[in-house]
Amino acid sequence: MGEVNQEKCDMIENYFAQYGWKYNRGDEMGVWHTGFRGDVASFNITVRVTEWWIYFIVNPFVVGPKEQELRNRLYPHLLRLNQDINVAKYCIDRDFDVVLTVELPCDTAATFQYGEFEDAINLVCHYCDKYYLEVLKLATEVGAPSSYLDEAGDVDIS
Repeated sequence: MGEVNQEKCDMIENYFAQYGWKYNRGDEMGVWHTGFRGDVASFNITVRVTEWWIYFIVNPFVVGPKEQELRNRLYPHLLRLNQDINVAKYCIDRDFDVVLTVELPCDTAATFQYGEFEDAINLVCHYCDKYYLEVLKLATEVGAPSSYLDEAGDVDIS
């Protein structure tokens, strides 16, 4: 129970078909690639199912800044943003790129149903559209406004 098997993969592919989205299978079992064109950008989504979880991943959501000054505003902004969003989180990968993920328990069709798949895709799309421009600006423009940092004053994490 819970392992990544053909039955679980078929379930996810049926959910993609029900949702009406095209996808490509990844190189390994339990991985799919899809995407969408949002309000201001196009986003690639990797869906990965493991023994107990399913992940909907946008990586990169935004290419991370190389300059420490930009990171000093971007990172606290993302931490505060995570407090306000549900079911999803923004994080930083090894290359310091910003990643958006939705992670849900996924064992069987009895415990992970189509409505949860639909909700996860909808959340990814919603959070991409809602936060992309602000996060992009914080990652690329010195002094870009932050809806979190500018309310309570700047935060110095150095």
